[in-house]
Amino acid sequence: MKLVIGIWMALTAEMSGKDITAAFANERMEITDGGYKIWSVDIVTDAGQLKFNESAGELDIVGTEGPNKGKTFKCIYKMEGDNMVICYSRGDRPDKFETNAENNWVLIKWTRKQ
Repeated sequence: MKLVIGIWMALTAEMSGKDITAAFANERMEITDGGYKIWSVDIVTDAGQLKFNESAGELDIVGTEGPNKGKTFKCIYKMEGDNMVICYSRGDRPDKFETNAENNWVLIKWTRKQ
């Protein structure tokens, strides 16, 4: 968990096989011991708890504020140097770092800002 604590900016993002990087241009993710916050410019737009299973490369994101309040996203993640790649799903946990029209997953490559 300590490896991911910090502030992250989206490098690339895709959903259902389509590039959605522009939607994350003004957003940053802050991860602390207590959870996460998504900032858009200077406003918190989403926040919640993170539950890591480091040995399996799995992550559950539980929204507690914002549009994802009460929702759980089942994810897989991997570290690539100072980058963290997360594949998100509202349904079954993804089994690969890939999106297409059928799976409706979101894949974001985050880079460490701090």
